[in-house]
Amino acid sequence: MPTMQKRAALLMVLLLSGCGFHLRGTTDIPFSSIYLGVGDTSQIAVTLKRSIRGNGPTRVEADPAKADIRLELLGEGVRTEILTINSLGAAAEYNLYYTVRFRVTDPQGRQYIPITALPLRRLVIVNSNSVLPENFEILQLISDMQSDAAQQILRRVEALKPGVFAVATPQSGPAAPIAGPMQPLAPTGPLLTPGLSQ
Repeated sequence: MPTMQKRAALLMVLLLSGCGFHLRGTTDIPFSSIYLGVGDTSQIAVTLKRSIRGNGPTRVEADPAKADIRLELLGEGVRTEILTINSLGAAAEYNLYYTVRFRVTDPQGRQYIPITALPLRRLVIVNSNSVLPENFEILQLISDMQSDAAQQILRRVEALKPGVFAVATPQSGPAAPIAGPMQPLAPTGPLLTPGLSQ
């Protein structure tokens, strides 16, 4: 039975590969080298570096001049939007937004992906009976959104074609879902406590 299970698993992998499906975390970047203009502490930076270095032939160059393309993270931040409050006037339910801005260029500065804002959202329901601190749960959600954003960015990079540049525009990509100030992410992550003023 174990042998049959191994054969079935191998067959499934071959079928998925044949239909163009890629397992989450794998990369197929159509460039031989890439420079990552990202920090070292953010979850999105960690996910990007691990995904590229651990899968596929694309090299991560330390010198941007030696890379075929440059992926730069220009900023990331979070904000909250209160939806409901409880009888004590505290937030009972709110949206947690995470937005990252990035671009992809060649060494000459020609844009493959112009400056793009990538927004994500998670619904937070405050549970007063939870044994975990609320800030811990928020940090977990932010980390999840950062990993999700990294995978979305990599999928866009995988779709690029060498030498085919984007039409020059001042801004590309979707804007944040709701206008409002974003709290920049600190190296250790933000500790958010939604208040009525947000």
